[in-house]
Amino acid sequence: MDVPYGACSCLFSGILNKIEWIKCQIKAIHDEPYSYIERSYNEVVEAIEFYNKYCIASGAHLTAALEELTPLYKQYMKIE
Repeated sequence: MDVPYGACSCLFSGILNKIEWIKCQIKAIHDEPYSYIERSYNEVVEAIEFYNKYCIASGAHLTAALEELTPLYKQYMKIE
């Protein structure tokens, strides 16, 4: 699949925005149901997998951002 640069660029920035949004939600909401945070996290993981597979530009920055988010997410979701 040949993904145009513009699409990769928008996907990249959208993923970073979603990661920051999840971080804000985790910090702000402690007693609410977390299904939408779980869904959003899974969407980010899926999007990064797609980006790394089909986009020409490096996904290292996205992977690093996900690695930073993952411990917060696991703590919030009470995953060991």
